[in-house]
Order: sequence, then structure tokens, then C-alpha cells
Amino acid sequence: EAFVVAGDDAVLREANDAAIGAYRRAMDLRYPEWLLDHAVYAANLSTGTQLAEHYLIAFPDSLLAPRLVAGAAMRAGDWQRASLLLQNASLRLGHSDPRMLADLAFAQLQSGDVEAAVASAEAAYRLQRASPAATQMLGATLARRGTDPERAASLLDKAERIVGSNPLIQQARMQLHSR
Repeated sequence: EAFVVAGDDAVLREANDAAIGAYRRAMDLRYPEWLLDHAVYAANLSTGTQLAEHYLIAFPDSLLAPRLVAGAAMRAGDWQRASLLLQNASLRLGHSDPRMLADLAFAQLQSGDVEAAVASAEAAYRLQRASPAATQMLGATLARRGTDPERAASLLDKAERIVGSNPLIQQARMQLHSR
């Protein structure tokens, strides 16, 4: 616990290298998922991804690690890997996390699997209709599929009222207008 406190203190002082050192010492003793979250927050992108990868190998039942690794895969443009990681984690959760399903839909959409993306986005939206992530993903996937432009436009309008305009919404609107 002392190493974790030292790491948290270092983060507050913006001494992230010291924080990672303290967290690594804590990880040598025990490695709960929340400690991974602290360490990744303090780490640079590369180190954080490595920590998440190692955690996923050591603790394959983790739900946080695949999300972190999938996020890194998305930033690298590895949409297939991101989809697989998120799909597996979502399945283990019983497809009950709308944010994870929206992220999965995004990865599936980017990998070209539009039908799977629509199914994931629909599931996310059914779980939480007020979720900006679920709303904009369902609108974007429907816009890409092109079979229900009125519903897509309505969902994109709703998402934009919640979060404002963003590149995903703008791109989906362009797809709607190009049909």
C-alpha cells in the first residue's frame, strides 16, 4: 500500500517516472486491476500499452486490460485486433456494457464489418438510449449501411445535441448526404 500511495503522490506532483517506479514495486507484491489503471494513467502511451498487454497475458479474465489493449490497437489502426479483444470482453460481460459495445461497433465499422457494427451499436443503444457513444455509433453505422437514412439522421441529431459535433458525426452526415 505504501508503494501505491507513493505512486499516487508522484502522479499528483506530475513525476510520472517516479510514479511508474513505485507502482512497479507495488505490482511485484500484488497486482489488482485497479493498480493497472493507476499505472497506465501515469505511464506514457507505449509503457501503458506494454503494462496492459502483460496484465492481459497474466490475467486473461481481466475486463480492463482488453479495453486498454484494444484502445492501443485502435490508435494503431489494428481494427481486427481491437474488435476481437472487445468482442471477447463484451461476451464475458454478457453484452451488458453500452460503452464497450459502442467501442466494439466503432472497431467493427472501421474494419469494414458494417452488419456486425450495426448489431453491436443497436445492442449498445438498447441498453442505454441516453448514451452519447451508443447514439452516435448507431447513427454512424446506420449511415454507413444506408438502409435507414431517416433514423440515422435522427440519431446523429440527437448525438450532436448531447456532445456537439465531432468527426464521427460529420463523416456520417457526409455519407448520408452522398446517397
